[in-house]
Amino acid sequence: MSKVLIPVLIIIFGVLMLLRNLFGWNISFFRVLIGVIIVAVGISLLTGGARWFSTGFGRQSDSGAQYQGAPVGSDQEIVFSQRHFTATGSAKFSYIFSSGTVDLTALPPGPQTIQIDAIFSGVTVYVRPGQDVKLRGSAAFGSFRTPGGDGVYFGNIGRGEGEATLEGTAVFGGIEVVERG
Repeated sequence: MSKVLIPVLIIIFGVLMLLRNLFGWNISFFRVLIGVIIVAVGISLLTGGARWFSTGFGRQSDSGAQYQGAPVGSDQEIVFSQRHFTATGSAKFSYIFSSGTVDLTALPPGPQTIQIDAIFSGVTVYVRPGQDVKLRGSAAFGSFRTPGGDGVYFGNIGRGEGEATLEGTAVFGGIEVVERG
């Protein structure tokens, strides 16, 4: 976490100095730091608690997806990092202040549900051309875009019919579904 925390604090401190010098705003660095910590804890609680303190950032064990060739849990929480997964069954991915990809091209036929949450994150989802996947997306101050170019920036969207379902939620982030053969 120190690889991310220190650069973020430096950026926040620099922005506060710029605002103070350019606009004459009297902004306390320490008050903003406390606010950032409170917001981070709140986001963590909204996304299912702070499991990443005990499990490491995005690391769990079980089946349902693969990360760099190794089986990983079907419930992944990726915080402050970049991760690329290949879904091999039903799974949930929560990207928080992160980026990455989820490859559904190897998803076997049958009823599968892949859930992706992008909170202050960007996620690209790969599907095969013509793959039978039902897309259900919602966005709040973010975007969910389908391979056909349709998208939603605030609200819900649904496309396609199939046994496999991709449910995506983007909050201050984006999920883009791309065809890749």
